[in-house]
Amino acid sequence: MAAKVKRSRMKKTGSKKKTDVIRVEDLSPPRSYSLEVSGITQSLVKKWLLCKRAFLLSVNKYESRAGKKSYAFGSLVHEVLDKLYKYAELHARKRPVGILSDLEEMIPIWIDDYILKNRKKDLRAKSHDELETDAAKAEALLIEYVYTFADDFKLKKFHGIEEVSEVDFNGTILRKKQDGKYYDKNGKLWLMEHKTKGKIVEESIMMALKMDFQNLWYCYMEQLLTGERVYGVLYNVIRTPGHKVHVNESIKEYKERLRDLIREDPAHFFKRYPVTYTKKDLNEFGRELYMILSEIKSKLKYPRFLIRSTPHCLMSFPCDFLKACSCGNMNDFKKRRELFPELVEEE
Repeated sequence: MAAKVKRSRMKKTGSKKKTDVIRVEDLSPPRSYSLEVSGITQSLVKKWLLCKRAFLLSVNKYESRAGKKSYAFGSLVHEVLDKLYKYAELHARKRPVGILSDLEEMIPIWIDDYILKNRKKDLRAKSHDELETDAAKAEALLIEYVYTFADDFKLKKFHGIEEVSEVDFNGTILRKKQDGKYYDKNGKLWLMEHKTKGKIVEESIMMALKMDFQNLWYCYMEQLLTGERVYGVLYNVIRTPGHKVHVNESIKEYKERLRDLIREDPAHFFKRYPVTYTKKDLNEFGRELYMILSEIKSKLKYPRFLIRSTPHCLMSFPCDFLKACSCGNMNDFKKRRELFPELVEEE
């Protein structure tokens, strides 16, 4: 169905120009979008499951003009983690002795590069002081991470770092970009997934991970792509330090204090959960995924079914489109170029 958008004309005060106000209730899925050609990612499916309205605004490529402050630190850490593993993949065999010192030297450079590149994009919601603190926090975490998991970079052979792939599943193109994969000592294939979290609920995380949609999506897709059995996901969690900069404390002193704290108790800041998935788990996921995709295909034809799911407006973080639904228009949003920004390969 073509995207039909009604616009009401509003005059700007003191100007002859007119501005189009796009009402949320008038949006439809764009004509160019389909599961068969455009495909779908796990994050977009999760939006569908949580809120049909959020799915609708996502396929129309809307994002907040202000940026997402809540995700900024996690995105920074994730980006540098990817570079760490890519560097090790390329250089560990050539420099097995000096690889850790190489990585320690590169971490602040990669952090600065990321901030410079994204200052006016993903990080635009952050102030200069917030970015300076985030950079120090990320540097302390990641340098200690390298020495805590030295075998990752010296012995384990991670590959497929940030690999973008797609596969046909009953007429729908499934897409993913995974953090990496490796073979364990028994020759079994595992995937790796990085996460940053401020709070880790130890009592329930393993139960939740057995049903984690993203993990299952990646494992299922990998098996469809390669025909190789995937045994599970190494769920790699980095805890975001809640420590603030003290009064009269320099950023350098703050960074060194954090490194000391992390070095004293690395198990608090770095958690790893090896989550196994049986053939039964993956077969069940495949059946459920087929039903979910069938529902999406049928309802895309009828935009009136793409309604809000208000219980999900405020969860761990506010919904990306909370302001749009609350105000009823897209004034504070802009259109991005990419349908799936998470699949864009970093330069």
